[in-house]
Amino acid sequence: MKGTYAAVFTPKNGRYYVRVPDMPGCVTSGDSYEDAFDMVLDAANLWMTDLVERKEKIPKATPMEQIKREDGDMLMLIQIDTDEYLRKTESRAVRRSVSIPAWMDMEVQERGLSLSRVLQDALKSQLA
Repeated sequence: MKGTYAAVFTPKNGRYYVRVPDMPGCVTSGDSYEDAFDMVLDAANLWMTDLVERKEKIPKATPMEQIKREDGDMLMLIQIDTDEYLRKTESRAVRRSVSIPAWMDMEVQERGLSLSRVLQDALKSQLA
């Protein structure tokens, strides 16, 4: 599910507080505008993903000119993509068959390492 929604950013005491009016309870904050923007993208995608998974009605986006805000508030459009969000946050394990040299397997066993954990850590560092 993809959609574009308005988010209201409120700067206060050195922080940015953010709410998404079309998503009741979807609020977050950040130490900087950039941090708050990242946080609201995550919060809104999680909020919408939960709604999609429960097969509930998706709220329509309110036109920006109808969004209520106070002086000093900033209005920003955010893009929701629940499929992309799930792809990036999916943590279920997938079985893969890998081959390593016999000497490496012996070292792993002698050191009491988890081959899965070492492989995951190596892949994370390569994909970062």
